[in-house]
Amino acid sequence: MDEIDLYLRRSKITREGVEALTFKTQEERGLAWAEQHGYRVRKVWKDDLSAWTDVKRPDFVKALGALRRKEVPALWRYAVDRFDRQGAGSVIQLLDAGARIIFDYERLDSAVPRDRERIISDAERAKTVSDLLSHRVRDTKQGQRRRGEWLSAAPFGLRKDKNGKLHHGDDWDTVIRVITDVADGFAPRSVARRLTDDRMASPKGGHWNASTVRRIVYNPVYEGWQVVGLSRKHTWPVAYRNEAGARVRVFADEVEPIPRISSRRRGECTPATNAGRWVRASVRRRTS
Repeated sequence: MDEIDLYLRRSKITREGVEALTFKTQEERGLAWAEQHGYRVRKVWKDDLSAWTDVKRPDFVKALGALRRKEVPALWRYAVDRFDRQGAGSVIQLLDAGARIIFDYERLDSAVPRDRERIISDAERAKTVSDLLSHRVRDTKQGQRRRGEWLSAAPFGLRKDKNGKLHHGDDWDTVIRVITDVADGFAPRSVARRLTDDRMASPKGGHWNASTVRRIVYNPVYEGWQVVGLSRKHTWPVAYRNEAGARVRVFADEVEPIPRISSRRRGECTPATNAGRWVRASVRRRTS
């Protein structure tokens, strides 16, 4: 009996008003196809990633590698636009190498000569749609950032209203304690241990750690500013600046950022607008 691999990918893309198929549903369809056509499923590859937002899809690369090395004669995919968003080029290379790819939704089989042109055309069309969607998403997010709307789930200690503005949440006092303790000269590791001993809720549940403390202290959102990550590799947040170079407020109008913090050890006081920079400098001194 010939073998076939299944490649499954899940993201939030919708088709005809229906949310993208779950892994379980895709796998069931792939297994049904294999049984119907006399194949035995050798391996099921899975990526829980978007094809157009994530550059690296580990199992996708492995599935194609197995296909190119002829470890398996065929690969099943749910649909062309679930396969790759790099356009016709990547598909043509596989077809020219004699790889057999099944696209179940479109009922396309690269082993059928008349399907080859359709597969190439659909792959290029998927790339065009992906590029347009990516452009629209970037423009939408950029507009939201300029308007001071928080784009994702509210940070620890804050809550988001229907307009995307941030307000103090149930754990705001914990945020103030973290920043105050670091400002008082306690090392992040010491602050984390004290919070854990006092059974204070942490952002992810469980014990506090020094990294969590630093992320709160370094995050400009607690000063009331919109933030962005520098890159995919450098995800620590920095204050977002608009086209004019100005920072953008993300707190609701009536909501105050971190208050004036008086250091109990030094008897010093720093304005709210400078507190984040002052505390971050304290962290650098303590951890350098």
